Amino acid sequence: MRLYGTERSDEEIKQFVRDYKRAIETSTRSRYYTIRELVPPTGRVLDYGCGWGAFSKMLEERGNDVVGIDLDENQVDICHLVWGEGERLHFERAAITELDSASFDCVVSNEVIEHVHNPGMYLHEINRVLVPGGMLVISLPNAMTPRLLAPLLSPRLPWHLRRISDEVRSGGYRKEQHHINAWDPMHFVRLVSTVGFEFEKYEPMEGIAMPRARFWPAYIRFKPLKNFSYSMAFVFKRVADSEIAPHD
Repeated sequence: MRLYGTERSDEEIKQFVRDYKRAIETSTRSRYYTIRELVPPTGRVLDYGCGWGAFSKMLEERGNDVVGIDLDENQVDICHLVWGEGERLHFERAAITELDSASFDCVVSNEVIEHVHNPGMYLHEINRVLVPGGMLVISLPNAMTPRLLAPLLSPRLPWHLRRISDEVRSGGYRKEQHHINAWDPMHFVRLVSTVGFEFEKYEPMEGIAMPRARFWPAYIRFKPLKNFSYSMAFVFKRVADSEIAPHD
């Protein structure tokens, strides 16, 4: 199995992923520390895009019945190796379209939607698998950060855009690494509300991402500007069926 593209032994993988879980569940600056508090403490939860399964395991230990799915077979193999299976924890390599309708009380999507080509259909399927009144807890990067806005001030912006296009076209695109979507909080709420969800809560997370330079830190934490933080989490309630179609 591979970690970050490099083959590792089973013991190395177990140690690394368990240490990773320990770090994200104890650090108050971790996005997962914040997101865990937004998930209802009981009920059946789908961890959509579960990765190594560390967050799924955190929720299971907290008392939820958790199903973690991912399309990456290597990631799901790691989940089985490190966490195994239990009465309240199950991992599967599956698409959400294979899951039953109205089968989860909550869906968690951690930093996934920025990687998908069809975000509307992604949200549509989440709506479908939730029970009426079910909750969506979703996190994603914030487009309104100094790091992302700084390139717009550069006279070399067309050169940077050409470089990105050439890199992608020459095979440099990696779905699991590269972001192909970005939203500010207001436009994201508008998008999610079009597919049967009602806004409940917003949490900026992880500090303000600064342009990369040697003379200031990568992130700063300044409460009056918290809405420019690198990532953001939302809670939505399912209040209606989604009626969008693939051509929408």
